[in-house]
Amino acid sequence: MPFQREPQFQIKPNYLHLLLLCLGFIGLNTVSTESQSQSLSLSVGQVLASPDGKSDPAKPFVRMVVTQFALPNNNEPIISRTIESLRQTFGKNNFEVTVYSGKSVDISNTDLVLSSVGTYRRSMQNGARDLATVISDKHPNPNRAEGSLFVTLKTREDIQKTEDLKGKIVTVTGYNAFAGYHVALGEIAKQGFNPDTFFSDVIVSGHDMRKELDLLKDGLAEVAVVRTCLLEELKSKGIDISEFKAIGLKKETNFSCMTSTDLYPNWTLFATPKASAEIARQATLTLLNMPADVEGRRWGIASDFSKTDLLFKSIRHGPYEYLRTWSWQRFWEEYRELIIFGMLLLFGLCLHSLRASHLVKIRTQQLKKVHDQKFQIEMEKNKALSHMMTLQRVCTLNQMSSLIAHELRQPLSAIQSYGHGVQRMLERESISNDDISRGVEFMQKEAALADKIVQKVRRYAKRETPVRQSVNLTQLTRKAVTTLAHSLGLEQEPNVSLVGMDVSVLADPFELELVLINLLKNAFEATHHQEENHICVTFEIRQERAFVTISDNGPKLSEEEFLKLLHPLQSKKDNGLGMGLSLVRTIIENHGGRLLFSQKEPQGINAEISLPIADKKRKAQHAI
Repeated sequence: MPFQREPQFQIKPNYLHLLLLCLGFIGLNTVSTESQSQSLSLSVGQVLASPDGKSDPAKPFVRMVVTQFALPNNNEPIISRTIESLRQTFGKNNFEVTVYSGKSVDISNTDLVLSSVGTYRRSMQNGARDLATVISDKHPNPNRAEGSLFVTLKTREDIQKTEDLKGKIVTVTGYNAFAGYHVALGEIAKQGFNPDTFFSDVIVSGHDMRKELDLLKDGLAEVAVVRTCLLEELKSKGIDISEFKAIGLKKETNFSCMTSTDLYPNWTLFATPKASAEIARQATLTLLNMPADVEGRRWGIASDFSKTDLLFKSIRHGPYEYLRTWSWQRFWEEYRELIIFGMLLLFGLCLHSLRASHLVKIRTQQLKKVHDQKFQIEMEKNKALSHMMTLQRVCTLNQMSSLIAHELRQPLSAIQSYGHGVQRMLERESISNDDISRGVEFMQKEAALADKIVQKVRRYAKRETPVRQSVNLTQLTRKAVTTLAHSLGLEQEPNVSLVGMDVSVLADPFELELVLINLLKNAFEATHHQEENHICVTFEIRQERAFVTISDNGPKLSEEEFLKLLHPLQSKKDNGLGMGLSLVRTIIENHGGRLLFSQKEPQGINAEISLPIADKKRKAQHAI
């Protein structure tokens, strides 16, 4: 708030005038035009009505106060008429009226208050309740009857609009004046300025707005804040106002006076919490039944005080004085919506965080489960591949050892026998030739070493002795299907049907499993591109031999492709060498069986294996 000067003008009490005015109004319901032309002088503490004698204890004693209004005011005549009417209602000895400052603390022992709407709304926080509001023919709408007007001298060319008033010296009737100050500050705040620092200085003229105009003319102030209709009323009384001009005029419909601000309710009479319900009822009835005077001034009911509350909030005055200091209440009032929004947002973020954490936990468990499943599948796949490679290596070594033993054993034996014969011959003929002897000895050693190596490889490949045992072909086929699925990394086993009886044969389970895996793999590779793929394995016994037939519904082979199946070391695959079927055929033949291929109609291949069945007699012969 800028520096505030002490009032340079004060209204002095005029008790003689008040006495004459009160005597002139006794028993009258209307006032003359001559009485209206005079102004009632009001000062704080002044008694406007007092009991004529001893009060009647059977009736309530009613105390009323009147605000120190800034005069002149067109509503002034209604003060005396209202006082007289209420004296008639409550009794002359049970009713008193004084003038008060307009501060809420001054009405603690009061029943009724006649004041501006600003004083009424400031008192609401102490329990005030409006009873009636002044209306007139000039201002028939009690909700829009009073405002403020910015006035300056016409010679001030630098002041043309409201924003030009910034930094100027202003004169007002009082710091708590509603139309004389607060309404003007509300307009300044509405236009986006800070009302506390807008003016460079404030001069309080007292409760006579004519003094403000004198301050303008004397050059002590640059702008004056007066109530609406003041200039029009002075002009109607013949006072020259030609040297003044209004600033920031608004276009208000159904309002006959100039105004620089919005319009607010007129003077209001309200009841304090001290007043009983009956006092408030009688006062209201009295006011509303008062007849209008010659200019139509009377009491009515205002219905909208919201603009007054918003005004006080914008200038942080009256019930919103607390906004000038920070407190928990102000913080809540200022940022209530943001606090609630922030709390809701924080609550939502917490819920989202909890939900996200829960979903992440679930997703992590799912991913871990999938990862573990993939790892397990990979492990089983590697294990199956390792098993297949072991079978392949063992069988290959077995076949190689058999081939080496079959092809090299006899020549090596012959070399060894020949070496012995030559040595004996030389010894018998007494021929001494150390070189020949050493060569023959070297030949013997090398031949023996070769034979030893061959025997060692053969023993490794065949594991010293052939392992033949009773093998259930049905169970071994199921195992082969599982191993094949793991080796190919399939999520589920191929569609293989097992049909027929349980059949057992005497065989090496590792070698026979390799046979089944190779044949099932060929069938799967031939059918996995089909829309409906199917592999069927049939088991049966015919003429004391076990027959296992692996059939598929793969594409039909050409005659050339089919012939490749019948010849060793040939393959119908682009990247194959035919070793798989060659080893399969060799293993089956070593077990006393045979392998046959045939084409199905309209498509597919049958691979038929025949092996001797296992029985006690054959088990005994094999053991021998």
